[in-house]
Amino acid sequence: MVRFYVYVSMSTFLLAQSGFRQAEIKILTTMDIAYAGKIFLNTTQRVSDGIYLEEVVSEYEKFYVRVFAGGNKTVGKILDRKNETLTMYDKSKKKYSEEIFEQIRNNKGIPLLKDITKLDFGNNSGRSGSTTSSTSNQTAEPQREIEQTISKDHERINNFDCKKILTVISSVNGSVRIEEWVTTDTAIFSYVENELRLSVTSYNGEYKKPRGSSDWIKAIDPEKSTESISGEVIKSIVSWKNDKGDTSFSMMREVLSAKIIENDPTSYMLPDKFKKVANLD
Repeated sequence: MVRFYVYVSMSTFLLAQSGFRQAEIKILTTMDIAYAGKIFLNTTQRVSDGIYLEEVVSEYEKFYVRVFAGGNKTVGKILDRKNETLTMYDKSKKKYSEEIFEQIRNNKGIPLLKDITKLDFGNNSGRSGSTTSSTSNQTAEPQREIEQTISKDHERINNFDCKKILTVISSVNGSVRIEEWVTTDTAIFSYVENELRLSVTSYNGEYKKPRGSSDWIKAIDPEKSTESISGEVIKSIVSWKNDKGDTSFSMMREVLSAKIIENDPTSYMLPDKFKKVANLD
């Protein structure tokens, strides 16, 4: 119990021990992709002791992209450590699929069900700047320059005091600009993340925290020394530009709220009219 206190702080410990409370985080992600338009993702993370829910409402600006994606939809997943079940559901189709943790353990910790809360953009070769094997064997990796600054002043974003980190990674092929607003008020985020981590490790899976600018820098130049802020990213803006200075992709992610709410076990229950299927498309 002491180790848990050290890991997530006293406030998070109290949240975890509270039998009548649950945490809820709401996040808006907006992606702007060249020729594909904007994609809006409204994500809700809801946690109580032993259970984690993540629900995503997706909306597509362009009609043809919306058709290709199967329309605007609301999908989600529920990780239940007490009953040892993983549930994927599609509210739009009123269907769900279920998998027990033992099945996942027997598959080396990898769920057999597709995680429908994640967007699949293929191999992203267009943005990564990858080339064919013959070209990559003949052309050396371009030299990248990394610049990073951290603001001294705080900014108030959605009731969180934040410091801004600006990172620019550039080469002859273009640049990536990463803006992050980071808060040290992490109690609720740590509680939610810890529950997700416990759920994933319960079926022998590997939990990976989303990458930030420091991870990008380490991947490019492991020897580069940079200043960092320990905390949670409340808002981030990432934009890719090609060698002509045109923006090919941008993404903004913003935590709209993070709060403790009254515990409601029914918020983790699916309607009886939902049909159970083997897999969701």
